Amino acid sequence: MVEGVTDRGAIRKVANRLNVNVRIYVMNGNKSEKLKGIVNTHAPHYTNFILMKDLHRLSEHSIRQIYNTTCRQISMPLRDRLTLIIVKYEIEAWFLADIDALNKTFHCNIMNEFNNPEEIEKPSEELDLLLMKKCGRRYYKIEKYAERIMENADYEKISEKVSSFQQLINCIS
Repeated sequence: MVEGVTDRGAIRKVANRLNVNVRIYVMNGNKSEKLKGIVNTHAPHYTNFILMKDLHRLSEHSIRQIYNTTCRQISMPLRDRLTLIIVKYEIEAWFLADIDALNKTFHCNIMNEFNNPEEIEKPSEELDLLLMKKCGRRYYKIEKYAERIMENADYEKISEKVSSFQQLINCIS
């Protein structure tokens, strides 16, 4: 379960490259009833559930509160199959972790290197500024861009720089 279409595109491509079958639900908001409903409805069909939330709009404390409240409403056996991954601050931090993937995707020559992209509070804005300055192109939060970037990405490189990406890999592998 992800927040938006950009997340869905990135996760879909990662799962495809790892040959893992996943079903991705876009949450569109922070409604705990939605999470509870998805887990309860689909429990017989899936072994694990992953909730990915970013810190774009809510604090980590608020996200954990929502998650814990929801977990209390789900039966214990199902609760044990649910994992929360907090992406700091947006999934675009994953994209900034591998500049070579951006160069291949957008056909440009970006020389910047981000050692810790999770420290960038607005990685989507940073990515847009970088692409405008170096490639004359805009970055849009759309599924197609996320898929293309993750198609070209070096997952080892991203894992070294971004803990939430490594958590995802560990959960779905």
